[in-house]
Amino acid sequence: MKRTFMLTLFFFLIAALHGISSNTTQQVITIRVNPVNEISITGGSAEIDFSPTIGTNKFVFSSPFFFSIKSNDGAIKKITAQLDSDTPDNYLLCCELSQAAGAISKGPVLLSTVETDILTNIPANTTQINSQLVYMLEINKRTKAQTFSRRVTYTLTDN
Repeated sequence: MKRTFMLTLFFFLIAALHGISSNTTQQVITIRVNPVNEISITGGSAEIDFSPTIGTNKFVFSSPFFFSIKSNDGAIKKITAQLDSDTPDNYLLCCELSQAAGAISKGPVLLSTVETDILTNIPANTTQINSQLVYMLEINKRTKAQTFSRRVTYTLTDN
């Protein structure tokens, strides 16, 4: 009898719970789109040969280097450049990035160990792919030939 009572109670509880169950449910989800702020350089060899022409001390290396940027965080951006160490005496190294749509190029910019703006006012949420990067070298006419390497750090940051 006690067992029958317990089984009956169990079935009523199951029936009651089934009767109050619903055919809908809800869930709160949080969606986060992470910001993307990327800059990359692609192209030819990292070794650049400048060959002087008699009577001039400026050399332009129009290289097969290209830069690409991607940004989706809604902020206006800029690109800065900085050398890891100064160039030897009597050598001036400059770079220029071709203007991205809506951005302002600073023209040929002298590179140094101080972070310098080279492209500003890059519109928010920009994707600019394969814009040209050009290096220029100016030397004193009496400077002897030599080879040196420098690391250039390009940074995409808020304007």
